Amino acid sequence: MLHVECAQGSEVVQTPIWTPAVVANSPFGGKVYDNGTIPPYIPGSPGYPNDWSALGAPAWNGTAAGAFFAANVSIVHSRSVTTWGPGANVRCEVPYLAQFLPPSPGGPVPCCGDLFGPISTPNATSDRGEASTAGFSGPDFYFNNSFTVPNRPSLSTCGLPGRWAYAADSHFTVWASAVVGGHSSFVPVVLPFAVSFQYWFPPNFGTWQIDNLSAPGGPGGGWAFSYSPCP
Repeated sequence: MLHVECAQGSEVVQTPIWTPAVVANSPFGGKVYDNGTIPPYIPGSPGYPNDWSALGAPAWNGTAAGAFFAANVSIVHSRSVTTWGPGANVRCEVPYLAQFLPPSPGGPVPCCGDLFGPISTPNATSDRGEASTAGFSGPDFYFNNSFTVPNRPSLSTCGLPGRWAYAADSHFTVWASAVVGGHSSFVPVVLPFAVSFQYWFPPNFGTWQIDNLSAPGGPGGGWAFSYSPCP
């Protein structure tokens, strides 16, 4: 029996990246508390190599915020290969793959600190078109944290008390910027840890359309919002 799988090829380049432990949108008028729980084996994480760690970046009133740690990634070629044995036929969807690099034996851990900060301005009634690149002190990376289409029921507190809502995710994807073959490319990096979100919606305040970014096929990262006031 034969099947096709996506395998790693030769390394193209190594690049540093500010890796988001969590990125979250707050609903207009409300707030979000969020948390990224990072396994100890992720090089560059605050607890590497022995301890679990957690980072959060709460946000209020339509802002978005993120908590980041510095790590190095290796960009490698991807190739579809045919191999013996049972398995799902999964061909490579992108020409390059990225993996976190462990430090060299006896060398420094590639973590240079944690970074917290807002990534959008306050009082935003919609996350549509939200900025989606960040570079800080290293190469830019790209993430999708914007509202595109409502894909779950809207939430309203018009004539109602305030309420909490929750979301969770374990496949948040960012795209690392790297120069490959003399050309700039964005290479997907799937973050292999869980993030959680707690949203607060104030009483008798409005209706929020919700784009669940963590739905199947989405980039991950909780929810994005578009707000309308109560009639």
